[in-house]
Amino acid sequence: MVKVPTAMDFGIRVHRMLEAGLPNPHTPPADLDAAEVAERLLNLVEKAGYKILAQEVRHLAPLTNDIQVFGVIDAIAELDGEPVLIDFKTGARQWKKWRTEAGEVFVPKALGFQGPIYLTPPYPDSTGDYWKGEVWPGELHYLLAPSEGPTTIYKYYESTEDRQNLIRACQMLKTAVDNGSFPLNRGWLCADCDWMPACYGTVGWQKHYVERKQHGDTEAKPE
Repeated sequence: MVKVPTAMDFGIRVHRMLEAGLPNPHTPPADLDAAEVAERLLNLVEKAGYKILAQEVRHLAPLTNDIQVFGVIDAIAELDGEPVLIDFKTGARQWKKWRTEAGEVFVPKALGFQGPIYLTPPYPDSTGDYWKGEVWPGELHYLLAPSEGPTTIYKYYESTEDRQNLIRACQMLKTAVDNGSFPLNRGWLCADCDWMPACYGTVGWQKHYVERKQHGDTEAKPE
């Protein structure tokens, strides 16, 4: 049995409510905390004016001729007549914003691999009934309901640079697996990493596990 981190388990429960709909408002739900967060997210959807077209969309992103990445998109929607993708997020607090020397504001947590994967157009014959548009959405909106602070929308836009970075990461991962050199190190956040089962489910991972010493330490610690 795979142990699911507490935060991830809570997010899964919220997503299930978003997909199935909230319980009867006159009957207290068994999972009150998850219901409260799901309601906040649904209220934001309504307040912002999103029109949900499809939910829990199984998406296969053909990055190159020989690289395909799979993901599940929380929702495809329209906003002011334009198609967008939606990803519902839970967390402890608001996402931090940073400003570059040029004055550009960005949100580090929105710059992961999820955006480039979801914004890669699927195969034309694989969309079924959930997508009939001519142009695949170029925006992914993260709707975040943190435990502390207001429910907020963070927007990620299609980026060729980010997509190429994702492709390079996939190529590096495939090369490492093919060469039997993955994983190389065990990090201190491994217990909360989605790749944990893949890493340590790999036969013979122990021979690739390298402990490193931090500067000034007298004993080895995983980095």
